[in-house]
Amino acid sequence: MMSNVKIFLCSAREDESLRKKLEKQLQTLQRYGLIDALWHSESIIAGTETAQEIGKHLSTAQVILLLISPYFMSSDDCYTIMLRAMQRHERGEAHVIPIILRPVDWRGAPFGRLKVLPTNERPVTTWSNLDEALYDVAAGIRKAIERWAGNSSINSPTPPEDPLGRALVVSNSPEFSFTLVRTIVEHLGPVASVAFSSDGERLVSDSWDNTIKIWNRDAGRCHPDYCVMTTASTHLGET
Repeated sequence: MMSNVKIFLCSAREDESLRKKLEKQLQTLQRYGLIDALWHSESIIAGTETAQEIGKHLSTAQVILLLISPYFMSSDDCYTIMLRAMQRHERGEAHVIPIILRPVDWRGAPFGRLKVLPTNERPVTTWSNLDEALYDVAAGIRKAIERWAGNSSINSPTPPEDPLGRALVVSNSPEFSFTLVRTIVEHLGPVASVAFSSDGERLVSDSWDNTIKIWNRDAGRCHPDYCVMTTASTHLGET
């Protein structure tokens, strides 16, 4: 099922190269139906009134990404858009997600009380691997959208519940039925397969996002000794 979530990206002109790289990560979410459209000022068609187009898309987006940097904070245009975005956020009309691209003093800004990305508020440009930083941002955006939309995963119907309130996953075979114990969300695309280690303590998953993850079975989260994820760069398609 396709989502109708529309994303508005606001960035300073000097940060356009980073914005384009982030957009590539987000297009994966678009391909798998989590988001419907991405919009930024470069999407404006020649001959169209800029302010009117920005206002139209800003007022209809469900998620607004603020790409924060010294250039953003010093831009009157970006700051004005940010104030309008925060007004919609305060009214519950949209969700604002600040993304810290470059080191800058942002905590006193109107969005300073919001949860920011990447993980641990570490600016994107300070990561040793830029792709890893942008992957972290995209994963955080996915989680935020899914929490907001009330969906545990994309392209998956809501399972029925048993009398104890547990979600049930019913197989097509009359010989088997399964109980969903926990949903863990990290991959950006559908999961192709999973397997347990021989000792039953590790779970390995691979995904159409061309990544493999190793999980701690009991913690229900990516195992700290094995994740951060390594992208399977040798793959040309789904793993």
